Amino acid sequence: MLTHKICYDTERFDFKKIVQNHYGVDDLTQLDKWLDEEVPFFEDKTFDQSTGIHKHFYKIYEDDKFLSVYRQFLKEVVQPGYGEPLVYQAKPTFRVHLPNNVAVGEWHKDGDYNHQRSEINYWMPFTKAFGNNTIWIESEEDKGDYQPYEVEYGEVLVFNGSFLKHGNKPNDTGVCRVSVDFRIIPNSQYQALQAQSSHLKLKFEIGGYYNLLEV
Repeated sequence: MLTHKICYDTERFDFKKIVQNHYGVDDLTQLDKWLDEEVPFFEDKTFDQSTGIHKHFYKIYEDDKFLSVYRQFLKEVVQPGYGEPLVYQAKPTFRVHLPNNVAVGEWHKDGDYNHQRSEINYWMPFTKAFGNNTIWIESEEDKGDYQPYEVEYGEVLVFNGSFLKHGNKPNDTGVCRVSVDFRIIPNSQYQALQAQSSHLKLKFEIGGYYNLLEV
């Protein structure tokens, strides 16, 4: 599968508004102003999910508003492209690319962290992703020819993150990039694994890291 973008209706699936309301802000590109702490440069993945912004985001899963829109998005936008049940990441991973920092602490393949090769990544920004605040991905496995992808709100970048190395560069755009990413596996290619996810320490199985979306 080639890396590509899909589009969706932001009025029907207004993720950005839900996230803005969650933080009590009108502009997610200025989300660093919400933060009342000094954040170190993310040298590795040890700290890139540890800020107050990250911790507050994950409270969004304490009620079902965001997740219900997410599940409907999967059913209406993602699943029709596969025509079979989907195994999907139960709770998307949150990213914020702060000015003069990186969003993820190292260049990596998700397979480096026990993700199975059949996973397909969906990368969804809630702010315009451009320049050095966006994701960079190699075109083929181990080719190392990273290129940035400009992605608007209402677009989702789809790529094979389990074996295509990806990462980001220090953000010199002066604004935050806010996004989530999640992974799906066509049910016919799914295998339950005893390995755990790096952040939430959930087993890579349905009822743990994944849920099942029936047709």
